[in-house]
Amino acid sequence: MVVGLTPATASAAPPEPEPGPVEPALDPPTVELEPRPPSPEPERPASLKITTSAVSIVLRAEPLDRAQAVIELGVPPVVGAPLSPGRYRVTAEGPGYRPWSREVELIAGETLNLQVEPELIEGARLELRATDEASVGAAVSLDGALLCVLPCSEELEPGAHQLEVRKRRSKGLSFGVEVAQADEIVIDLTLAPATSRAPAIVTGAIALSSLTAAIVFTVRSDQTRRSLASDLQSYGQYDRDDRRIDNGRRDAVIGGVMYGVTAAVGALTLYYLLRQSGPPSSADKRRRSLAWQLAPSLGPTGGGLVGVVEF
Repeated sequence: MVVGLTPATASAAPPEPEPGPVEPALDPPTVELEPRPPSPEPERPASLKITTSAVSIVLRAEPLDRAQAVIELGVPPVVGAPLSPGRYRVTAEGPGYRPWSREVELIAGETLNLQVEPELIEGARLELRATDEASVGAAVSLDGALLCVLPCSEELEPGAHQLEVRKRRSKGLSFGVEVAQADEIVIDLTLAPATSRAPAIVTGAIALSSLTAAIVFTVRSDQTRRSLASDLQSYGQYDRDDRRIDNGRRDAVIGGVMYGVTAAVGALTLYYLLRQSGPPSSADKRRRSLAWQLAPSLGPTGGGLVGVVEF
């Protein structure tokens, strides 16, 4: 027997599965973000303004809060020099002034006005320099007392002084100098080589030899004269052909000639001793001359050129 399938039977859907337990939906994982720190504000520089009535001084700033090289501020006036906040030691040095320093603290965004007034030195600054190697090591005397050895720098009392420069095998030098308070005098010294004394030694030896010969012949002539006089006193006889007469005359003439040679050579020796050939030693003396220094200067509100008179 054939069983027929109807379309309804053929298209019937399979039975649905029985529903099971429903799993709950999982929430997505949450990521916690750390709060971002606020950006630091840029550091505002501090400013330093320096004024002074002193001239020819150099200003520097040494940081005290950190290891940093000394900052050169230059010559005054210093208008609004930008520096990092912190503590500094400001120093001032210059010819004719005592060293000056002060500790200051700079605050960010603020300008510190600083008045620098270094004290004048009581005396005058004398700087002695050697222009060549041959002049180094010369002894310098002030008013007869040893002052220093070249090159050197000393402080003198105001007034007039006498300087002497001496070195072995060099020509000496003597000159006067007059100084006032806070003066700075620079002297460049050049010592010339001393004149050789070899010619004087040679001529002196010749003069000594000729003097010795003159004395010897003079003594011999005098001995001959005395011998002849002794014969006359003893009633002795001698004739014109006696050789003692010729020998005595000859010795007297030679002695006189040798005395003349001694005098001439001695004068030549004295000339060689006193002669100074070649250029003499020299001293170039000068004070700090007036000069204008023109330099750019920048401040918080503008810029320009600053002129300074320096002596």
